[in-house]
This record gives sequence, structure tokens and C-alpha cells, in this order.
Amino acid sequence: MKRRVILGLFAAAGVFSAGWFARDVFQRPKAGGDLTSLDVGGARAPLWANPMPCREPNAIEERQHQLALEVLEVFDADWLNPLQRGAIQHFAYPWRQRRGVPTNDKSLPCPPHALHASVATAAIKAGVFRRPFLYADDISLAQQLGPRDPQIVHAVARSAFYDNIIPDDPFKADLRPYARLVLAEFGLAAREWAEQAMAQVSADNQLGTGAAQVAVAGGASKALPEVQRLMEQLISATPRDKPIPRLTRNRVYELAFALGMAGEEAQRYAMPIVELLDRRVESWAPPYGMLQLPPARMCPVAERIGGSVAKAARTKDFCARRPNTLEQ
Repeated sequence: MKRRVILGLFAAAGVFSAGWFARDVFQRPKAGGDLTSLDVGGARAPLWANPMPCREPNAIEERQHQLALEVLEVFDADWLNPLQRGAIQHFAYPWRQRRGVPTNDKSLPCPPHALHASVATAAIKAGVFRRPFLYADDISLAQQLGPRDPQIVHAVARSAFYDNIIPDDPFKADLRPYARLVLAEFGLAAREWAEQAMAQVSADNQLGTGAAQVAVAGGASKALPEVQRLMEQLISATPRDKPIPRLTRNRVYELAFALGMAGEEAQRYAMPIVELLDRRVESWAPPYGMLQLPPARMCPVAERIGGSVAKAARTKDFCARRPNTLEQ
């Protein structure tokens, strides 16, 4: 009976997972070239820069967590099994964990931190982190689990510095910048790759800003002043009476997240964030076109850095009235 419940809970996830594998898992990632066409969506933020209020999970959600863990343990030898994929997605994405609440209740349950050690053990035993590179579900799972095991850290690092593009269906964006962000979120666990990342730091694309995040988090000696220089260069390229263009905004935000990785140590290098708080940025709003918005996504970054940067953010109305309009 319990197995039938498990099958019912994860059958839908299995249908989508099967299609995902059929399209992507056997494709050899293409060699990297011009990444401009792969720059889709907004700048991806670390978990600490996108704080989400949560509530205690209800009884249904608690049972779902336990069943998902059991599925991950049961299907540990068959990584192509769609039920295993459904279990990975369950723990990778908090929005998938929402069950048994009214449709007008948009709250999310708090992550099942107490189960994360068991989830990591099951995922490692299942070979999730032994693959040459990770796709989005596995990177997101690693992001939720954190650097609790060297195998998780090394799997994310292999993906972060993989030689070829790792496509993200359906948009085919390169997943390597996401892996670099997660590796940077691992903090000093990223130290082994800090100098390699430092050699790739730039403001040209997501790979370059992702490298900046890893370099700062890993403690590369010249990372913070270089990030400051690149931010100043990007911001000053747009006149003060003009909004910062959307793609430039993305690069600036990603560099700001890099500063945030250092926390209070970034205070002396974070004046570009103070400058940015006085500017407007472009945000895509179809079918209306581009909007001009305040850079509200920088508010939690400023708070993390603290000092005069946080004080500057607290003077801004758009930082006080969160949540804000979602930038795209």
C-alpha cells in the first residue's frame, strides 16, 4: 500500500522527468562560444539574497518529505528512474513541497533541514553527484544541501568549470554560471577553485561574473578590488539620468552578489552598491516593454555587507517596503 502511495505522489514528476531525459541527458554539451544569446532571464541570486518567509510544514507536507526520502533511498541504483528524479526535484525546489493548503494561501513550507543529512547520504549513494556534470535539478539540490560532503562540492565545481556549455532546457541557457553561484555559496569550501576562478573574472557575461563570485567566496587576494573596479566601470558607462540597461543591470547585480559573498569584509569595496542604490534599472515587462525600477534586489545585499552600505539602503523607501516588484 505504501509503495502505491509513493508511486501516486511521484508519477506526475516522472512523466516530466522522462521527457527531460529523452531530450537532454544524452546530448553532449556544445563547445562554448558567444554567450550573449544564452543570457536569458534576470540575474540569478544566491539564497541569502532572496529571503523567502516560510511556515512550519503541515502534516501532509511532513509525510511528503518522508516519502520523497524513501523514494530516493529505494531507487538508489537507477538514476534514470523518473521516481528518483521526482524525489530529487522535491528536495531541490521548495515550491514543490507545498501540499494541503488553500489555493489562496501562497506560503511555502520551511525546508526540511532535519532531513538534509539523510537526503545527502541517499543522493550520494544513488550516484547523483558522481556524474561528469550536473543539470539544474541536481545543482539546485546541492544548493539546498550545502557543502556538507566533499562529493557534493566537487560535483558542483566540476560543473562550474566544465569546458563545454551545459544546456538548460527549455531555454538552453548555460548552467555553468548557476553552478558557479552555488559553489560560491559554499563559502570557503570553494577555496580550492578560487585562483582558477580569478583568472576568468570579467563583466562580459555570466561566466565571468560567476567566476567573480567564486573568487571572492574562495578568498582570492585580488578578487574584491577587481569586482569593485568592474562594477564602477559598468555603472559609470550609463549617464546618471538614464536607467541602467537590462543586460548591464544583470552583470552589475551578479558582481554585487560577488561582493555579498564576502559579507562585512566587502565594506571598503562596496561603494558601487551605494551608487547603484541611487540609480534606476531596466526591467522587462511584456507586453509593455521595458520599465524603469529602483534596484530593490540590492537591499538584502547591502544588509549582508553592513556598515555604511546597509545604512544607505535603509534610507531608501524601496528597501523598506519589500516585497517589491519582481524584476525580469
